[in-house]
Amino acid sequence: AIEVAPLGTDTVLVAFAGGVGDVSVSHPQAPQIRSIIDVGGKGVSIDSRGNVAALGIVGEAAAIALVEFGASAPVIRRLQLPPGTKPAGIAFTGTRVAVAARGRGVLLIDP
Repeated sequence: AIEVAPLGTDTVLVAFAGGVGDVSVSHPQAPQIRSIIDVGGKGVSIDSRGNVAALGIVGEAAAIALVEFGASAPVIRRLQLPPGTKPAGIAFTGTRVAVAARGRGVLLIDP
């Protein structure tokens, strides 16, 4: 499955097997991929707030990637999740990131 989250008014972030795609939609009839960001795993869920995106990553080393977009290249910070966690959904909640972790319930992470 592919999930998306808006970033500002003219960008859509796309979580997919290759990481996260940064797509310009300033011309909706002709969206353009600006970059593909490698986050070290398969992105399955995404949310954004301000200039930061949180991406759920599945696999042997399940994690959250926090990707900060600014004037230069994106800054990526990876937070490991407990072993066996399967992040199915992700959302910013106030100052935390909530991770729907299937059998583990909801994890609240302080970024």
